[in-house]
Amino acid sequence: MTKKENPRMSATRSLFCRCCSGPYENRSVFDSLNIGWELLRIFPKEMLKRIPRNVINEYYPRKKTTNTPAQEASTSAADDK
Repeated sequence: MTKKENPRMSATRSLFCRCCSGPYENRSVFDSLNIGWELLRIFPKEMLKRIPRNVINEYYPRKKTTNTPAQEASTSAADDK
């Protein structure tokens, strides 16, 4: 590696390291999917040819949410009480 690293490469390396979970990491499926989409957002939409267009249109523009659907369901269930 050179002393000056490309900022995009540095961000990619950081995301990739987050993507690989260790044996003691407790991460939900939704968190893993969010990390996966963060990695895919590095590429332009036009390069993601193997992903159906409707899936790209739904998930590509999203930013990481603070609540997963499971957390939102438990929050709404608590609100119903």
